[in-house]
Amino acid sequence: MQDENFHKMKSEKEIKIIEANINTYLNEGLFKKGEYEELIDFYVKTAKKTLQTADILLQISEDSELKKQLNLLDDFETYLWVITTSYYSMFYIVNALFSKYRIKLGEKIVHKVASDVLYFYFIKNDKIAKELFEIYEEAKDQAMDLIRYSEQAEKLFYDLEYERSKRHKFQYNMTENIKKEYAQTSLKRAKEFLSEMELLIR
Repeated sequence: MQDENFHKMKSEKEIKIIEANINTYLNEGLFKKGEYEELIDFYVKTAKKTLQTADILLQISEDSELKKQLNLLDDFETYLWVITTSYYSMFYIVNALFSKYRIKLGEKIVHKVASDVLYFYFIKNDKIAKELFEIYEEAKDQAMDLIRYSEQAEKLFYDLEYERSKRHKFQYNMTENIKKEYAQTSLKRAKEFLSEMELLIR
């Protein structure tokens, strides 16, 4: 996975759209402000467990002896789930950060809302590094592409984001070696992301 696939930082037009979205989200209850510090530990622990799950899935995919112990086929691999699970570990740690700063997401289009809230409250104001946002956005787009492909989930997110995501469309007919490389890179980035975010949260 090459860095040239990363998002470019937002244009002025995109920033104005995010600002308008934030007002809409608040008005429609898609995120709320309040006292949510009691949720920080829950989200941090969930993020770490999810990251461990991604790590285990990668180990199973790469270790032939482990496959035998688990009675799996020799060609068993779950690299695409490593990518998706790595993203979710990042999503949970972002929710921990939001909780610290008195923000809680609602239940609708949460991935889109999380991305815009992260940018508006933390990137735009230089509270966290822009590079972290780029990593998060890349992971989110890949995971959402995979979820749409495999489960037809996140219907509202799909409707809002499809046109923007077409240029980024994830390839499902890639070779196992390419999937493996994506999975390894996704997990590595997720580990680095969690480490950096924990420093901000603690």
